[in-house]
Amino acid sequence: MAIETAVPRSRRALLAASLGGLAALAAQALGRPLPTRAANGDPVTVGGTLSGTAITKIANSTNSNTVFWGASSSGVGVYGTSSSSSGVRGESSGGRGVYGLSGGDTGVFGESSAVGVYGTSSGIGENGVGVYGYSNSAYGVLGQSGSFTGVYGISTSGVGVVGESSAVTGVEGTATSGVGVSGTSSSSYGVYGTSSSLYGVYGISTSSYGVLGRSLAPDRPAIVGRSNGDNTGILGYSGSGAVPTSPTKTGVFGYAVQDAASRGVTGRTTEGRGVNGMATTGRGVYGYASSGVGVYATCGTGGTALQAQGPVHFSSAGLAAIASGTSDVTVTPGIDLGSGTKVLVTLMGNPGSTATVVHRVAVHPLADSFTVYLTGTATGDTRVAWFVIS
Repeated sequence: MAIETAVPRSRRALLAASLGGLAALAAQALGRPLPTRAANGDPVTVGGTLSGTAITKIANSTNSNTVFWGASSSGVGVYGTSSSSSGVRGESSGGRGVYGLSGGDTGVFGESSAVGVYGTSSGIGENGVGVYGYSNSAYGVLGQSGSFTGVYGISTSGVGVVGESSAVTGVEGTATSGVGVSGTSSSSYGVYGTSSSLYGVYGISTSSYGVLGRSLAPDRPAIVGRSNGDNTGILGYSGSGAVPTSPTKTGVFGYAVQDAASRGVTGRTTEGRGVNGMATTGRGVYGYASSGVGVYATCGTGGTALQAQGPVHFSSAGLAAIASGTSDVTVTPGIDLGSGTKVLVTLMGNPGSTATVVHRVAVHPLADSFTVYLTGTATGDTRVAWFVIS
């Protein structure tokens, strides 16, 4: 049996063997990826593709310094993608989760075949805003669509879209050929406006209607004006300057101040009633003028200026009595009388003789009275009816 003899080694041989083992370990390490820990100042190799199964985290302990910066001269600075979750996610405990800044273009841009930008918040009230837009001199949030709705707001129990401004318009809609602002509802108000001190809804147009109301219902009006404070339901004013004070307890009030051709309220029809007034116990139509004509009726050829059906009452008409043994009576009708005033008088009783009739009527403009004279003395109290026409 052969016996292996141990060969003694020198110190130089042992050192060479150790260096060879270290070289083999280095070559083996270069053949597989190893975890890398980088500190401030350490170089990072770019241009390669890396993959892993755990989170790669970069931390910066210096306050207010940027942790990660991606820059590109013409491409995407930072690009994130995911097949089923968020491509890029930003999170902050007290600041902005994602912040986008651009010197001349869009700060944050979202594009998708579904929702481009989606914001959600678990907060309540002003601290629970899903998406917030702010600008010093332009639009805070701008929604634009080539063929559909630019901005669409939906809520299951609150307001879909709210616009608020401390000095100017809260919500403004403009359109070159379509509808500036459109509101629709299946069971409530399509458009609702409210104000604590000014107009709830204000409409103005340079070449068409300021506000137009239209109803397709056979039993509903196009426009309804209602006042819960015993004031005017609808006020129509024509003229410049401030809107006049409206009267109390009035359904519709029309006022025009331009000139003698002004019309406070005008009604027109081809065959029916131009203006129709109805009352249960009051006045169906009431006209008043401080110095002009309270009610003026006119007609064309073949028409009738005034027609009454039923009893007619005139305050300028009444009854007077000529006492027995006298032949005249003086009447003060309570209206102004002039030199052109006409007084119609007829006997309503028997003065005692067929020969005794009304002789004449004398008008006294200074006293606003008139005197009825008979041709003879009445043998009994005799009533006369009078009618004053200016």
